Formats: sequence, C-alpha cells, structure tokens
Amino acid sequence: LQYRKTLLGQWKSEADGPDFFISAEGKTSPLAELMATYELLKTHPEKPWGYISQPVICAFPTRKKFLEIELGIQFSEVPCVERDKWLESFKGSQFYLIYSSAYPNNPASMFGHTFVLFSKHSPPDSSEGFLDYSINFSADTTSADEKSLWYTFKGIFGGYPGRYRPYPFYQMVNLYINWESRDLWYLKIPWTDDQVNRYLNHVWEIFTTTHFDYFFLDENCSYRLLAAMDYADPGLNLNDQFYSRAPAYYVAPLATYKAVEDAYKGRTSQHFTPSLQKNLKNELAQLSAEERALFNQYTKDLKNIERESNVKVLDSLVTYFDYKKRSASANYLPPEILKGLDQTLRRRAQLTVPSSALPPIPAPPSPLESHGAHSLSLGIQNSSSEVATFLGGKVAYHDLLSPTAGFERWSHLNFLEFAGSYFHGDFKLDSFVGLNIMSFFPIQSYESRWSWRVEFGYDQAYYGYLRGGPGVSLQTPNERTLIYSFLSPLVSTSANATGDQGFVGEAEIGLVHEFRFPLKTWFFYRDVLRFPDWDFSEKLESVNFRLAFYPSQSGEIRLEWENIILSETTKLIYQYNF
Repeated sequence: LQYRKTLLGQWKSEADGPDFFISAEGKTSPLAELMATYELLKTHPEKPWGYISQPVICAFPTRKKFLEIELGIQFSEVPCVERDKWLESFKGSQFYLIYSSAYPNNPASMFGHTFVLFSKHSPPDSSEGFLDYSINFSADTTSADEKSLWYTFKGIFGGYPGRYRPYPFYQMVNLYINWESRDLWYLKIPWTDDQVNRYLNHVWEIFTTTHFDYFFLDENCSYRLLAAMDYADPGLNLNDQFYSRAPAYYVAPLATYKAVEDAYKGRTSQHFTPSLQKNLKNELAQLSAEERALFNQYTKDLKNIERESNVKVLDSLVTYFDYKKRSASANYLPPEILKGLDQTLRRRAQLTVPSSALPPIPAPPSPLESHGAHSLSLGIQNSSSEVATFLGGKVAYHDLLSPTAGFERWSHLNFLEFAGSYFHGDFKLDSFVGLNIMSFFPIQSYESRWSWRVEFGYDQAYYGYLRGGPGVSLQTPNERTLIYSFLSPLVSTSANATGDQGFVGEAEIGLVHEFRFPLKTWFFYRDVLRFPDWDFSEKLESVNFRLAFYPSQSGEIRLEWENIILSETTKLIYQYNF
C-alpha cells in the first residue's frame, strides 16, 4: 500500500487518491485499512469500486491473495473480466526497465526518463515487438502548462497527479525515438512469470483506483516504478536507496537504471535503440561527396526531384524530412516540410530498386558507465597570493567538463552548486548556483537551431544574478570539439558591476575539447557591456581555463584558472562524484 513513516514516526501512504483506501483512515492507519479490506471483501466482494466500477475484490487482487494466504481462507469467486483481459495481453512477457536518454530542449526532461516494457519478442525493438505493451508513470499535464514557468513550479511542488498508464510500445518508440530523438536503453530483468504477474497486479490496483502527487525531483517516473518493482521482488528494497525526507533531494532516472543493474549483479542484459537523429546521421555518413552535395541541394530546393534516381539520396531525404517533421514545433509545422516529404516519397515509390543495407549504428557508452550525479570537491586555491582550502559540491547533474560516458554529449545541467574557501579559520562562500543549464544544438548541414542557456545564483563579482539567452554552437566532424557563443542579458544586484543600472549585456565565447584519453579542456571568455554605451573597452573581461582528468569513474582532478575583472584565481581540485 506504499506506506512510509513520517518525520514523527507515523505511517502514511504515498498514494493520494481516495479510492485506494477502503477505510476512511486508510491513508494513515495500516490496521484500519487491513480490517476494512477484510470486512468488505468478505461481505460485499461485488461492490463497484474505482475508476472503472469493477467489483472491489477484482480491484485489489494482491490484497485478496495476501489475506487468503495469511488467514488460510478463501474469499468468494467473482468474475474479473477487465482484469483478466488486462493480464492476458501481457501473458508470456519478459520484463524490461527502459531508460530514455535526456531531452535537452525541455528542462523537465533533461534528466532522462524511465518506463517498463513487457516484451514477448527478441529483440524487443523488432517490428513484432513494437506491438507489445509498456507501462509508463507520468504527470497529467496540459500542453498550455508545459509552455510556461507555472509548469516547472507545479512540477517541483507536486501540483500534478501522476498515474500509471499502459501503452502499445510503438507509441513510446514514436514519442522518444522519433518525436524527441532520444536513445532507448533496455535492461532485461531476470524475473519469473510469478514476479511479472505480481508487478502487473500491483499496478492494476493503483492505476484503476488512485493517483500519486507527482514531484519532478523525487516522487517521479523512476521512484514510482521502483516502488512497484520492490513489491514484485521484495528482496530488492530499491526505493529505500532513493527515499529521503531531506529537502533538495532528487531521484534521477539514470541513477535508478544503474541501481537496478547493481541489484541483479550482472544477471541482466542490455539492448540499445538509436534515435531518429542518429539514424539520419548514419544514412548521411554513407553518402559520397557527390551524393551529399545532391542531398544538400534537395533540402533547399526540390526542383527536378521527380527525375532523381539515386536511391541512397532519396532514402536519406525521406529520413531527413521525417526528422524535420517530427522535430518541428507542435504549434508550427512549415508546409514545405510536408510537401518535401510527400514529393520524395512519391518519387521513391516509383523506383523498384531496394534500399542499401546500412551498417549498424554503434551503441554509445552505456548509461551504466555514467558518473554519479552528486559531487563533493576538495582542493586548494590561490587568490591574490592567499592560499586557501577550496570546498565545493552540487546536487546534480552533469557539466561540460565531466566524463561524457552515459550522458548526452555537450549536456550541461547543474543545480544547487556551491563553492567556498577556508582561510585562517574563516569560511567564505565564493559562489552559489541555484540552476545552470546550457543547452547546445551544434549547427549541422541539415539543421540550424539556437543553443540557449539560463543560470541564476550568487558570486562575488555580480552578487545575486540571473543570466540567460540564445547562442550558436558548432562541433567538429568527430564530435570531440565544441565551439560556442552566447549573448546574454544579465541582471545583477552589484551596483559596481552594472554601473547602477541593475543589468548588463554579456558576450561569451568558448571552446570545449575532449581528448581520446580521459582528459577534457574548457576555455571561455566573457566581456560585459554596460548600458548606455555598450562599450567593449571597459576592463570588465573575464577569462576562464579549465582542465579535467579522470583517474576513475567517480573521481575527477581539475585544474582551473580564472581572471575575473582583474582578479586572478587558480584552483587544484579533486571532485568525487557519487
């Protein structure tokens, strides 16, 4: 029944819908719920219950089984047509936990997502496997909310109901692989048929009777799926690893995916399905220079497409237009995209030549290889000839300097990050970052999109500040070097930094390079432009050079040098990720 103990040591269920409890006191009294359940199942097992008004004894199969075993009794048999039909659709399935990689265009999805799949086929992403069923736990939101700050506020503070829902797997593939271009990673769990049925019956009890208040940071998609897995396999106790009453704690889908693998100690197997964007890149990589020139020409002008006979070019164009259609804004789909897809498909259908077999897309490093999301840092720093002890840490998640394995390349999302120094018995807070997102979309030959950033916090130069704005980014063909620039309005409480205006403009250019051995560098230059002159000649520049070496998956050695408005600081830091 999803009970947890409160700070005062009292029992309280995390379920928030009233139909989950037969007793009026059931949310806070396991004993009252036990007695009321026994009495109702014994005396009125056919009483309509829950969202679909099924017999109450059908609504709670796991409670029925528990009471029958513990008390040595047998309740009345009542036909459970809906539940039997539900179980039949999953019969003979293997259980998979699926991790969807991060979706950088939506802050609420930048941590990734998890859901479960019940597959009767191998591999699970085969054409037959797309007709199997998945179960997803997500918040009930509206499209209007998702385009506002209200969405983030409500999500953080539990303002949405969260529900389990079954979906044909092809719908989840269409959403994550195609519409959002996210990779899927499958972790096959070594469960027996009985454990699979326990999970299904438990989820049935929940999704036909109740909801949970959804919290983006803790009681989210991963937390609830793990709670159900704990019931199916009571020896796991996975949720205990992530349950916390502490503020500013969160449950990351990536961490839960790794925790499940750790729990089964190598008895799982893993599978990978690449995103639509990776499929497009793979097709383009097979084109010759002449074919690539043709492709680029047709993306700009489809003149003479009806006479084109190069199958590889046409196939690549179909994938390109499909990708552009799916990645377009929900509010505006350029008509030329649909027209281009239609014309290309018509021409391709006229040719009877089969498509060329494409080489398989190599899987990137697995999420299981990713570093821990939290971190603590210790080191020394030299500022103005004063050597002090450096202390730092952050709650999450990943930054440009950290190891890339298991994360989307060039992702940068940190929050609740602090840095301070200890000198002669005094601790000084040098900076605190509430949230720092840099979302990079390197310009491709087939796509040009804005990069963007948002950051707010405190530091000694700007005091309280908020920066954010658009940018552009490029990467080298081997995707090991990123060059970017941002132009950001910056609001600051430092009158000295803003010239008493309260805001400035900030231009930034940067370069990140990842070596083939475990080393990364990051250089960026900033210049502040103050109203009304917007003059670059003022001495308000800052230069930052950072170097990170990774002796292990959980450890980073960082060397940082920064010159901020004529104040120079050097740091040597060991960062532990956990």
